[in-house]
Amino acid sequence: MESLLINEANRKGKNYGTYYFIGTLASLFIGQFVGAIPLLAVMIVKGNLNLAAISDPSLLGIDKNLYFALMLLPFVCSFGILALFVKFVHKRPAISIITPFSKIQWNKFWFGFFVWLDLMMIMESINYFLDPGNYIFQFQAGKFFILLLISFPLLLIQTGFEEVLFRGYIMQWMGRYFPYRIVPLLITGIAFGLMHLMNPEVGEFGYRVMIDYISIGLVLGLVALLSDSLELSIGLHFANNLFLSLFVSFDSSVLQTDTIFRIKEMKLDASTQLYSIILLILFLIIVKQKYALKPFSFLFQKDEWRNATIKEMNE
Repeated sequence: MESLLINEANRKGKNYGTYYFIGTLASLFIGQFVGAIPLLAVMIVKGNLNLAAISDPSLLGIDKNLYFALMLLPFVCSFGILALFVKFVHKRPAISIITPFSKIQWNKFWFGFFVWLDLMMIMESINYFLDPGNYIFQFQAGKFFILLLISFPLLLIQTGFEEVLFRGYIMQWMGRYFPYRIVPLLITGIAFGLMHLMNPEVGEFGYRVMIDYISIGLVLGLVALLSDSLELSIGLHFANNLFLSLFVSFDSSVLQTDTIFRIKEMKLDASTQLYSIILLILFLIIVKQKYALKPFSFLFQKDEWRNATIKEMNE
């Protein structure tokens, strides 16, 4: 059984391993650096170059909405660089790292979005019912409306970039060298988790929080592989970050915004992590009921994709 998503790296364009390596580094490091210049300029103007100020807008004395927009700007640059690199260096359409089909299936995106958003809301409602005193209601209509306008486009780009990079670009790259799909899935899922090592949540809760990052990375990759496109994965990821930016936040969250509720004490233990994994399993079950996904055994089958020459594979 063929992986249509991975095989786009064999059917179209120039897809040498060195190109993927350079494209990944360029989008991650150059894009993030260029996009961070406005935030760096604010830090210089405010006379605070302390690294702690990068994750705490109060240390810079700026509005949280402005800070939030500045924090997301690097992802806009990274997305742009990756799209241009695929088009002009790989010589293939940028859409080919999202889907092997002729157009994006927005119905899949919105389905993944609303399923995950509903699951998160149900889970948070249960938490609120069990411990309402742990929640601070801080809704301010003016600030929230501006936050809403910022969050929808910029978080869609931020989550879209991460999905396109890991579940599209790097998945296709690894898929050219490893015929069993489980290997690209594990590589991209773990790499996605490791990318979040610098998040403040790791400093607050320790390395056990990596279980959450890696597990959601694996599920995002699994959904992408079994559906042969990224729409469901992007929808889940976007809903997750949008919920955390608009509805619930806590002191050590990487998303410091004026949410509707703020949690006084964020708990992370075996039970909360188990609940998160259960939500991910429920998401998979619901999606599999809606769409004709490939069977899980597909991950352990050898892909008949070796259309590239031996010379190409070794470059």
